Amino acid sequence: MGSLYTVINVIETVRIEQGGDVIKIHKISASTAAGDRFNVEIPEAEFNEKRVGELLTERADLLNAIRKQ
Repeated sequence: MGSLYTVINVIETVRIEQGGDVIKIHKISASTAAGDRFNVEIPEAEFNEKRVGELLTERADLLNAIRKQ
């Protein structure tokens, strides 16, 4: 999906919202090129290659910026 990160695994789970709605969630574990591990959660409705790539790139960029400080 990108050279800034590597996907380690994807776990499908559910979350029960305060109002009782059940939402299917995908928990994605990844690591940056520097080895920093991170997770993102994406609702089933947004789970597509483009959105996953955007979120993982955004998080990897943030971690890389923090590392440079």
